[in-house]
Order: sequence, then C-alpha cells, then structure tokens
Amino acid sequence: MKKLSLLFLVGVIAAQSASRDEPAQQYVEPEAYAVYSAILQTRWTKNDFPEATKLFINEKTVTFHKMCLRPDRESQEIIGQAITNYDLANQTSKKLQAKFTIQPPYEIVSAESSSPFRIDFSAVGFNKDKTIAVVSVGRAIPSMRSYSGSFAVLAKKNGKWQPQKWNGETCAWST
Repeated sequence: MKKLSLLFLVGVIAAQSASRDEPAQQYVEPEAYAVYSAILQTRWTKNDFPEATKLFINEKTVTFHKMCLRPDRESQEIIGQAITNYDLANQTSKKLQAKFTIQPPYEIVSAESSSPFRIDFSAVGFNKDKTIAVVSVGRAIPSMRSYSGSFAVLAKKNGKWQPQKWNGETCAWST
C-alpha cells in the first residue's frame, strides 16, 4: 500500500511539473484585448506612466492575488458571474498576442526582460453576455524592486469598456 501511495504521489508531482512546463496557449478572446486596451488608455498610461513613449506588457497572463473582491448583495447580481468566470479563466496562464489598440506603442515582453517597467494582466473574467469584466492588473518596476496591482471591474456601455461602479470590498497589493 505504501508503494502504491508513493507511486501515486510521484505521478501527481510529475503531472503538476509537466503542466507548468507546457507552453501557454494563445489568448484569443477579442473582448479581453478590448478590456486591456481600455484600462491602458485610461488608468495606466495617464496616471502611472504619463511620460512613457512605449509600454511593456508581459507576454503571459498572471494571477497575482486570490480573488478578493467582495461585492455587496446588489453588486453581486451585477458582477458575480464575472468574478466566478475570472477564477475559471485564470486556472492556467495564457500567451498574450499583439492585439492591443492603444497609444503609445507597446511591446510584448517576457517577465525576465530588461524593460524599465512591465504591465501584467490576468485573464479576464466575463459575465455570460460579456458586458461586465473583472481583471487584475499589475505593475512591475524591476530597478526599484517594486510591484503593485489591483482588480478592475469594467462594463461595456455603448460598445466601449469603462469602469463599473459597484459596492463592496476591494483590495490592492504592493511590495
């Protein structure tokens, strides 16, 4: 019985290692790139990198933090499905494509690149009709050993993604 348990444990560890070593699949969800672009055009380029002539975006989606959005009952009805889908969408990392529609220009880089800063995105969680989105966004500045991030909730109104107001608990992180 001990041999069987040990063999099972070795098999589980090998399977976990193999799944981590597998190349990330391409992230092909068009609405995700529209969400990312909306965030970059409003929040990140204007506030965090106002003088940037080029943005550096991580080549893979990253799950930074456990889901910590806790909407109140009324907001749960609005964003609850997107939160649930966020958890499902972020079970594996996905490879981002050059499908952002933003200015300034951008470059897709690896997490190990020597870029002066890097913007990281999780995969996007959507509600059923893709009108509400939940995504986590991080900012790394390697020279300062600094990393911060937060969740964003957006709604698609008149064909454009914009911040969605909601009530409840949110979170951010910083090192």
